[in-house]
Amino acid sequence: MPLHDWTRVSSLCFLDQHFVWTVALCNALNHGLLPPGYFALVQPDAVMVKRRVPPAQRIEIQHAEGRTLVAVVEMIAPAYKADGAMIEAFVKKSLATLKRGVHVTIVDVLPDPVELPGGFGQAITSRVAEAGAVCSAHPRPCAVGEAIPPLSLHLTATLFVTLPLEDAYLTAWAGFPKFLRDGLGGSAAGDSG
Repeated sequence: MPLHDWTRVSSLCFLDQHFVWTVALCNALNHGLLPPGYFALVQPDAVMVKRRVPPAQRIEIQHAEGRTLVAVVEMIAPAYKADGAMIEAFVKKSLATLKRGVHVTIVDVLPDPVELPGGFGQAITSRVAEAGAVCSAHPRPCAVGEAIPPLSLHLTATLFVTLPLEDAYLTAWAGFPKFLRDGLGGSAAGDSG
C-alpha cells in the first residue's frame, strides 16, 4: 500500500494512525521478530510529555536480563517538527540516547520543515562527534504514494532485526475510519475499504 499524504488531514488524525501503527509494530516485534531474551514496549516519549504536546509514542527494546534498554524506535509525530525548539529537543534527546550506547531507529513519514534540512538523520549525525556518541545513518527514503520500506533495528553492533513497517502500517490502516480516509484522497490501490 502506498504511503498516504498525512498533511491533508489534521495532525490528530495522523496521531491515531501513528499510535495504532506503533502498537502494531511493537506487537510484531514481540511475536517472533525479536530474538529470545528481548522484548518491546510502547512508551510515551518523556520529552513530549514534559512539553505538554500531543503524546508521541516510541518503542523501547529491552533485554530481559536486567531489563537493559538496548534500542528505541522513534515514531516521529507532528509535534517533533512543530518548531525549532522541539526539533532541538528531539535531536538532543537522540544524541543523549546514542551516547548511552542505546541504538536509535527513526521512522519519519512526515515532510521536513525548513528548520530541518536533511531530516533528523542529518541533524543528529552532524552533531554526533561533539556529543561523544557513536552513530551511523542508513536512510531509506519514502515518498507519498510509495510502499514503506523496511528498516533495520540494531540490538547490538552485530545483531539486528528488520522492522516490517509496511505490514504494521497496513494493520493500522485497516482500522482507520473510512470517512477520514476520504480526506487522504480516497482509497489507495489494494485498499479494502
